[in-house]
Amino acid sequence: MRLLYLTPRFPSPTLKGDQLVAYRRLRVLGRRHEISLVSFVERDEELSRLDEVRECCVSVDVVRLPRWRALGRVAGRGLVSGAPLQILYYQSAKFEQRVRDLAQERSFDVAHAFMLRMAPYLRLVSTRSVLDAMDSMQLRMQRNVAVERAPRRWLFREELRRVTPYERKVGPSLDALIVLSDLDAEFFPGAASTAVANGVDTEIFAPDPALREPNTIVFSGIMSYPPNVAAARWFAERCFPAVRETVPSARLLLAGSSPPADLFQLGRRDDITVTGLVESMPATLNRASVAVAPMLSGAGMQNKVLEAMACGLAVVTTPLGLGSIRAEPGHDLVVAEGAETFAAAVVELLRDPARAQELGERARACVIERHSWEQAASDVEAIYERILSRRPSEAAI
Repeated sequence: MRLLYLTPRFPSPTLKGDQLVAYRRLRVLGRRHEISLVSFVERDEELSRLDEVRECCVSVDVVRLPRWRALGRVAGRGLVSGAPLQILYYQSAKFEQRVRDLAQERSFDVAHAFMLRMAPYLRLVSTRSVLDAMDSMQLRMQRNVAVERAPRRWLFREELRRVTPYERKVGPSLDALIVLSDLDAEFFPGAASTAVANGVDTEIFAPDPALREPNTIVFSGIMSYPPNVAAARWFAERCFPAVRETVPSARLLLAGSSPPADLFQLGRRDDITVTGLVESMPATLNRASVAVAPMLSGAGMQNKVLEAMACGLAVVTTPLGLGSIRAEPGHDLVVAEGAETFAAAVVELLRDPARAQELGERARACVIERHSWEQAASDVEAIYERILSRRPSEAAI
């Protein structure tokens, strides 16, 4: 098949979830199909792995998106347009023209855009359209509004007002919609939705017992992402003191890039380390004996949970953190609600290393069986084949 991929961020390095998904789609499907990629970039350093991405594609085009200009466009057009702010941010005449030019130069079987903010560009290509929304922005904004503080809460509330009608109307214009869970699909009425689970590279994320540090707890993720900030703060302030009362030698690693100032302040404590960007996330995860994902907001599938499970760690998470991960609570990981219950679950695993090891072994077996990128790519391929088999009259209008 000849595929056109449209991404809001360059797929590699895989610093955020949408980059990881796009990159893994490229890596697997690029071996079997001809993929042309058009991607935004904001900074030159985002292209550090350009050659690696080129290996997956027949062509790679990048369009610069100056941040100052994008923010100015949001501020100006946001006053007169009801479109989601994220769509206004990614509006670009240059990107639009490159997509139009490619559509004239080549005949594509499928145009595949990543994230809601790229949906408008699908209208520029006369072919079957797929939106890899991953999660519902409406659901994500609802959860962010519920837990965030002002002024962030005001921004999320405004974006919720805008994305709600947009998600409700975008579905019928697509030939296929890919989401991470059936819950996300409910926010796109009229869409031909399919839930495709994320995967994890179990060769890169693998156990290394030699690195383990006793009584060490890790929480990983992009620390500039508001739901991760809220989760880290909640665990450090509401749960970790209770853990230390029972296990005085317990230490907490907050591992991930771009932590804000208030998280860095936590790192001044002797029992908490805030790493910032790490050279190797698998090595950092393997320092711990227990991983936590105390998610209180956000949406979609938590890659941090899959990565910790792949490293053979016992994981404690919330119902929201479990989300649509195909794991059995109590067997493959622990799910707990409320600070007291969450802290007690962590303490139990720290005090019983044999149980933590057994849980970690089952966690790894779970992701190997149910969360491979090869299976995810095959699921996407089946979507392509299904929409291409339809008669033209059955395609989305």
